[in-house]
Amino acid sequence: MDLIFMMKERLGLFAFLFAFLLLNALLLVAIWKVKVQLPKPLLVLLTMCCTFFIFATIGFIVSTLSFGYNS
Repeated sequence: MDLIFMMKERLGLFAFLFAFLLLNALLLVAIWKVKVQLPKPLLVLLTMCCTFFIFATIGFIVSTLSFGYNS
């Protein structure tokens, strides 16, 4: 199927996942902007969490576009 058609068909879930991905990316950038003020273990923990959520969201987007859901 055409990629654009699949994106239109699953727009609700795709938009939510893309917004979550963007939110995590912005949070990661904000964390690294103020890294001087944060303790090192907290910085590492937040970076690992954001990175995990970014990769998980990318995986969910790919699986949504590839396999989809029954609609």
